Amino acid sequence: MQSLSPIATASVHLPVRLDWLHRRREEIIEPDLPIVDPHHHLVDRPETGRYLLPEPLADTGSGHNITATVYLEWLSMYRAAGPVEMRPVGEIEFANSVATMAAPAATTAIHGSAPASSVTPIWRSARRSRRYCRR
Repeated sequence: MQSLSPIATASVHLPVRLDWLHRRREEIIEPDLPIVDPHHHLVDRPETGRYLLPEPLADTGSGHNITATVYLEWLSMYRAAGPVEMRPVGEIEFANSVATMAAPAATTAIHGSAPASSVTPIWRSARRSRRYCRR
């Protein structure tokens, strides 16, 4: 579960209450059923809290057969320098590095977006890693 920073008081999101989440554990009905977690984010910001590798591993390690996850952009971990249109590539690079550390419970897909004017250079950069772009 997402753990909140003590600074996370300015968030528009409700705080995660682990005590409430842990009040009830549901039985795992089909523990062998393969599941693709439809999406998750990676973030470490004072206003939203921390959700990096340990948190999704804890969430997906509950006894269900999570075989893959899909990372969705969170507008975080952008490159700090370089052409503005290439800065979102930093988030892809970060998500890929976290997925590599998580193997074999790695992220299977990464979803993001970019302004139309910057799609070509971002696509070329992302294609360098066949992990993201397959024909």
